[in-house]
Amino acid sequence: MNQAFAQNTSLTAAGMQASVNSSGKLVVSSNNGTMFQLTAVGVANNDIGCGTTGTTFHGNDSSIAPMTSPALISAGSQQTSQLAFTGMAYGSDAQQITVSANDSNGNQQAVNITLSNNSTTRNAQNIDDAVNAINTALQKTDNAALQGIVAVKTDTNGAEGITFTSTNTSFNVSVGKTANGTGFTTSGTVASSTVGTGNTADISNQLGAQNAVNALATAVQNLGTAQAAVGKGENLLNYAVSLATSQVTNEAASESQIRDANLAQEAANLSRAQILVQAGTAALAQANSAPQQLLSLLQH
Repeated sequence: MNQAFAQNTSLTAAGMQASVNSSGKLVVSSNNGTMFQLTAVGVANNDIGCGTTGTTFHGNDSSIAPMTSPALISAGSQQTSQLAFTGMAYGSDAQQITVSANDSNGNQQAVNITLSNNSTTRNAQNIDDAVNAINTALQKTDNAALQGIVAVKTDTNGAEGITFTSTNTSFNVSVGKTANGTGFTTSGTVASSTVGTGNTADISNQLGAQNAVNALATAVQNLGTAQAAVGKGENLLNYAVSLATSQVTNEAASESQIRDANLAQEAANLSRAQILVQAGTAALAQANSAPQQLLSLLQH
């Protein structure tokens, strides 16, 4: 197994290794904390030492990525370019991100965020986990300059990435490297820039005013699209809640009916049914004996 691990670059990066413990049992592990899944396969009455064939052994359970709505960046805000991101697959990968911005007094404020996917911290298994980890760290700073910065998942020509935006002030994002090139695929410092016109629009002349009106109309249209997406999700959620509530109500009603059954009435019904069964059995026995009695009379 170790030879097979060594011949596979992905398994080598994951630090996979096989060994035999003091009890003589096969142990497969990762020396850098990478989460993995091991599946045993084989023929009948044959196994690979795990004692079970055809059974999946889970080193970890992957979380399901939540559904997200399209990100809308307001014009006039500060925004970085889209940064490409690949989910971290190896425990040896850890990436340092520094987000910095000046506060209202001109003093620089910064926060360091570490993304990883190992047995200790799993906050970058996929792009959604990374966005959540970054935003959580920014909000925990209790610093207005940093809390105004938000990481969002964006899509450019079918390629997903992470974009940082803020409506407060300009900022910088510094990205470190990882051992296997996962996480943010480009390292270095990215500075934000002003997007569109928005609150920087000049309405002192006719052209500027017209551009501002057009920008506002576009923003309203985008808002309508976002509201439609949110409304659809809300309707689906309400339907699911109503269905679950109805099922719970029906179950409770059935349980109540069972618990509140009239025992005397049910006992009487049971006795009546038993008498009917006995009477039917006796009538059937008598009917079966009639031909035998007739034959007996004919013999005499």
